[in-house]
Amino acid sequence: MSGGYSVTGVQIKKVSLSSVQILSLFTSPVTLLAAVGAGYLYDLVTIYARHNFGTAAYVGNIAVQMNSVNISRNSAILTTTTTTVFNMVMDSASAPYLSTQPLVIAGVAADPTTGDGTLDVYIHYNVIVL
Repeated sequence: MSGGYSVTGVQIKKVSLSSVQILSLFTSPVTLLAAVGAGYLYDLVTIYARHNFGTAAYVGNIAVQMNSVNISRNSAILTTTTTTVFNMVMDSASAPYLSTQPLVIAGVAADPTTGDGTLDVYIHYNVIVL
């Protein structure tokens, strides 16, 4: 397409995190979307997360990041004591929604401590072809 771009249409990806992964999110962030190649950009639409509560809530916060910038505001999702779905509302003030970089989920300041359960993250996104 001369002088423009095309969009693939909204895609949805689910990434499930185990308790072991959650407990090491600061030291070992989990990639939700790999980096795209040259000539492509991610256009993030929305991100939902479902905390599947086990027997104990986690202590600590998490964030979805792109280019090492936190783009989500519901970082306390793992502290809930019931199975809960959150809209990981993206922070429009600082979020680089258009990027070639990977999308990751990480601990905010340290690995969460204690807690169990799992986390399902649903990413709705477009891939823009430049």
